[in-house]
Amino acid sequence: MLSALAHGDEPGAERMLAALAVTLASLDDDLRAQYYWIVHDCLGEAMRRKLEELMFPAWVEQTTKARELLAKGETVGRIAAKIEALLAICETRGLALSDVDRDRVLACTDVPTLDAWIRRAARAAAVAELFD
Repeated sequence: MLSALAHGDEPGAERMLAALAVTLASLDDDLRAQYYWIVHDCLGEAMRRKLEELMFPAWVEQTTKARELLAKGETVGRIAAKIEALLAICETRGLALSDVDRDRVLACTDVPTLDAWIRRAARAAAVAELFD
Protein backbone atom coordinates (compact mmCIF):
# COMPACT_ATOMS: atom_id res chain seq x y z
CA MET A 1 0.00 0.00 0.00
CA LEU A 2 2.80 2.43 0.81
CA SER A 3 4.35 1.83 -2.61
CA ALA A 4 1.04 2.66 -4.28
CA LEU A 5 0.77 5.86 -2.25
CA ALA A 6 4.31 6.94 -3.07
CA HIS A 7 4.57 5.76 -6.68
CA GLY A 8 1.01 5.17 -7.88
CA ASP A 9 1.16 7.70 -10.69
CA GLU A 10 4.58 6.75 -12.02
CA PRO A 11 5.19 4.70 -15.18
CA GLY A 12 4.69 1.00 -14.53
CA ALA A 13 2.34 1.60 -11.60
CA GLU A 14 -0.27 -0.70 -13.13
CA ARG A 15 1.62 -3.78 -11.91
CA MET A 16 1.87 -2.33 -8.43
CA LEU A 17 -1.85 -1.57 -8.40
CA ALA A 18 -2.61 -5.11 -9.59
CA ALA A 19 -0.62 -6.50 -6.66
CA LEU A 20 -2.40 -4.11 -4.31
CA ALA A 21 -5.79 -5.25 -5.63
CA VAL A 22 -4.89 -8.89 -4.90
CA THR A 23 -3.76 -7.98 -1.40
CA LEU A 24 -6.83 -5.87 -0.69
CA ALA A 25 -9.09 -8.68 -1.87
CA SER A 26 -7.72 -10.88 0.92
CA LEU A 27 -8.68 -8.42 3.67
CA ASP A 28 -11.96 -8.17 5.55
CA ASP A 29 -14.51 -5.75 4.07
CA ASP A 30 -13.91 -2.85 6.48
CA LEU A 31 -10.12 -2.89 6.25
CA ARG A 32 -10.24 -3.40 2.47
CA ALA A 33 -12.52 -0.36 2.09
CA GLN A 34 -10.33 1.82 4.32
CA TYR A 35 -7.13 0.97 2.44
CA TYR A 36 -8.83 1.19 -0.93
CA TRP A 37 -10.08 4.73 -0.33
CA ILE A 38 -6.77 5.90 1.12
CA VAL A 39 -4.94 4.81 -2.01
CA HIS A 40 -7.76 5.81 -4.38
CA ASP A 41 -7.83 9.37 -3.10
CA CYS A 42 -4.06 9.78 -3.54
CA LEU A 43 -3.96 8.64 -7.17
CA GLY A 44 -4.39 10.71 -10.31
CA GLU A 45 -7.48 10.18 -12.45
CA ALA A 46 -5.97 7.61 -14.83
CA MET A 47 -4.62 5.42 -12.04
CA ARG A 48 -7.87 5.76 -10.09
CA ARG A 49 -9.71 4.30 -13.05
CA LYS A 50 -7.16 1.51 -13.32
CA LEU A 51 -7.57 0.65 -9.63
CA GLU A 52 -11.36 0.69 -10.02
CA GLU A 53 -11.09 -1.67 -13.00
CA LEU A 54 -8.91 -4.03 -10.99
CA MET A 55 -11.09 -3.99 -7.89
CA PHE A 56 -14.55 -3.72 -9.44
CA PRO A 57 -14.56 -4.84 -13.09
CA ALA A 58 -18.34 -5.41 -13.17
CA TRP A 59 -18.97 -2.04 -11.51
CA VAL A 60 -16.79 -0.21 -14.04
CA GLU A 61 -18.66 -1.87 -16.91
CA GLN A 62 -22.04 -0.98 -15.38
CA THR A 63 -20.90 2.59 -14.70
CA THR A 64 -19.72 2.99 -18.29
CA LYS A 65 -23.05 1.69 -19.60
CA ALA A 66 -24.93 3.95 -17.20
CA ARG A 67 -22.97 6.98 -18.42
CA GLU A 68 -23.74 6.06 -22.03
CA LEU A 69 -27.45 5.66 -21.26
CA LEU A 70 -27.49 8.92 -19.34
CA ALA A 71 -25.87 10.77 -22.24
CA LYS A 72 -28.37 9.22 -24.66
CA GLY A 73 -31.23 10.20 -22.34
CA GLU A 74 -29.96 13.76 -22.12
CA THR A 75 -29.83 13.98 -25.91
CA VAL A 76 -33.34 12.57 -26.26
CA GLY A 77 -34.55 15.05 -23.64
CA ARG A 78 -32.92 17.97 -25.47
CA ILE A 79 -34.55 16.91 -28.73
CA ALA A 80 -37.97 16.53 -27.09
CA ALA A 81 -37.65 19.98 -25.49
CA LYS A 82 -36.75 21.57 -28.83
CA ILE A 83 -39.69 19.87 -30.56
CA GLU A 84 -42.03 21.12 -27.84
CA ALA A 85 -40.60 24.63 -28.17
CA LEU A 86 -41.01 24.60 -31.94
CA LEU A 87 -44.61 23.41 -31.73
CA ALA A 88 -45.41 26.01 -29.05
CA ILE A 89 -43.88 28.83 -31.11
CA CYS A 90 -45.84 27.74 -34.18
CA GLU A 91 -49.07 27.59 -32.17
CA THR A 92 -48.47 30.95 -30.50
CA ARG A 93 -47.65 32.63 -33.80
CA GLY A 94 -50.65 31.07 -35.57
CA LEU A 95 -48.56 28.90 -37.88
CA ALA A 96 -50.87 25.92 -38.38
CA LEU A 97 -48.83 22.85 -39.19
CA SER A 98 -50.34 20.20 -41.43
CA ASP A 99 -50.25 16.60 -40.25
CA VAL A 100 -47.33 15.98 -42.62
CA ASP A 101 -45.42 18.99 -41.25
CA ARG A 102 -46.17 17.99 -37.64
CA ASP A 103 -44.97 14.42 -38.35
CA ARG A 104 -41.80 15.83 -39.90
CA VAL A 105 -41.13 17.90 -36.78
CA LEU A 106 -41.90 15.00 -34.43
CA ALA A 107 -39.62 12.65 -36.39
CA CYS A 108 -36.65 15.02 -36.43
CA THR A 109 -33.72 14.00 -34.22
CA ASP A 110 -31.17 16.46 -35.58
CA VAL A 111 -30.55 19.26 -33.06
CA PRO A 112 -29.12 21.79 -35.57
CA THR A 113 -32.15 21.28 -37.83
CA LEU A 114 -34.55 21.80 -34.93
CA ASP A 115 -32.61 24.92 -33.89
CA ALA A 116 -32.90 26.31 -37.42
CA TRP A 117 -36.64 25.60 -37.52
CA ILE A 118 -37.12 27.30 -34.14
CA ARG A 119 -35.31 30.42 -35.37
CA ARG A 120 -37.37 30.44 -38.55
CA ALA A 121 -40.63 29.90 -36.64
CA ALA A 122 -39.89 32.98 -34.55
CA ARG A 123 -40.05 35.21 -37.63
CA ALA A 124 -41.90 33.23 -40.32
CA ALA A 125 -45.07 34.62 -41.83
CA ALA A 126 -46.11 31.20 -43.17
CA VAL A 127 -45.41 27.53 -42.44
CA ALA A 128 -43.70 27.13 -45.81
CA GLU A 129 -40.87 29.38 -44.57
CA LEU A 130 -39.98 26.92 -41.78
CA PHE A 131 -38.74 24.12 -43.98
CA ASP A 132 -37.11 26.07 -46.85
